[in-house]
Amino acid sequence: MQTVFSHIIQKRYSQSYEDIATDTLAYIIKTHKSTYDEMMLMLKDILPEIPNLEFQTQVGEGTIRPDMWGYRGMDTFIFIENKFWAGLTEHQPVSYLTELASNSHETLLLMIVPVAREQAMISQLTHRMLQADVDFDQERKPKGVVWCIKTSIGPHLALSSWNRMLNALDSGAEDDPAAQRDLALLRSLCDAADIDRFMPLNAEELTNQNTPALLIQMAQIIHESIGIANREGYLSTKGLTKASTFDGYGQHIRLPDENGAGAWFGVEYELWKAYSTPLWLKFSNTAWGRAAEVEPLLKEWNQDEHQLVRKQNGKFAISINLATGVEKDELLERVVEQIREIGIAFSDLPPNVEEI
Repeated sequence: MQTVFSHIIQKRYSQSYEDIATDTLAYIIKTHKSTYDEMMLMLKDILPEIPNLEFQTQVGEGTIRPDMWGYRGMDTFIFIENKFWAGLTEHQPVSYLTELASNSHETLLLMIVPVAREQAMISQLTHRMLQADVDFDQERKPKGVVWCIKTSIGPHLALSSWNRMLNALDSGAEDDPAAQRDLALLRSLCDAADIDRFMPLNAEELTNQNTPALLIQMAQIIHESIGIANREGYLSTKGLTKASTFDGYGQHIRLPDENGAGAWFGVEYELWKAYSTPLWLKFSNTAWGRAAEVEPLLKEWNQDEHQLVRKQNGKFAISINLATGVEKDELLERVVEQIREIGIAFSDLPPNVEEI
């Protein structure tokens, strides 16, 4: 639903969607008792012992700056982190959970994302925690929540979507026209943030030289990691070519050698957009790509560290993780190691001599 509010935000402040949505959500909760009560019911369904809370936005603490805090007196109980399509920061979620763990009572990190991003965000959060050796136990799904866990360091972590959150708040505002009006405005803002809508170009984005620099750097990572893995005998490019299309660029390879399963290795924009990670191995559902054969092997090998996606026409894709905050040599080493491990997982496949 387009409103004058969402029109102005989309036209003038599209780079600040998350901050505006956070401030709007906080305003609605503080202003309308019906939505505050519904918010507390949702939170108490996750943490039954928490008191009624006050909420504040954009308050920093050390290296973290949660979008919203839920507190009572001097005690912090909840961080709420609101996302549309921005990626996780280097501190999310582990630093947030660590900060919450310093409290002696039960605490919660609640993340809110678009519905279309729920499953990808679960994979990303899981991967971040596994990297930091933070174990967790799955819990039931409280009202308005798609995923809820109890971490080994203490805090709970829950994931909701803007649609689920607004539906929950709306259910308590049936007799509150003012609250319904404000919730409708926030919903219109969330609709306007749809990543698949055409967004008018702006000069800042077009002149940001970091964007083409990143794309060039990704091409270098693909080229150099394939070269290293080929020399080390972890894959083969014999007789194969580079393959670029309107939605990505990469190279055809075989794993673990020239008789192995055929794959495309590179950057795919649609998968990057949907799952917030640029680098992928894709297997076609052909005698060359053997997606049906490699999918169970990759699921067994994966152990929740990579994102697995079944695409149209039986194609199958697995993300290749890129290390952040490290020098180029270490980044390449980690990419090549993942290729090596996948090749080992394919070692029992019968030889394949089919062409693309």
